[in-house]
Amino acid sequence: MDTDLRRRIRWPNVARAAVVVAAVALIAAWPRLRAAAPAIAPAAPAVRDPVSPATTQTLPAAAPAPARRRGVPVRHRHRPASARPVRRASTPTPTPAPVARVAAPAPPPDPAAEFRP
Repeated sequence: MDTDLRRRIRWPNVARAAVVVAAVALIAAWPRLRAAAPAIAPAAPAVRDPVSPATTQTLPAAAPAPARRRGVPVRHRHRPASARPVRRASTPTPTPAPVARVAAPAPPPDPAAEFRP
């Protein structure tokens, strides 16, 4: 009977069921799988001494840019998408005409009304 049962089981269906159970378990456990936030020590307030020489110190001057040689083309990099000009449509799209609201026509007269007493 044991071998007969193993032959009758549809193993691809068992595998699919196992995948579904694993996916549901992962979805249910996902919020708890997140790592804990790192503990940060409270920062000491920064105190600046207005008289210290560090506040009056100047930065060193930047080196001048090298001179460009004549006759040598400058190679341009592609601009990022955010810096490219926006292309506009050549023809504006027509706006639809406003819909006129018309009252419904009156119902036609009842032809049997002539013959009623």
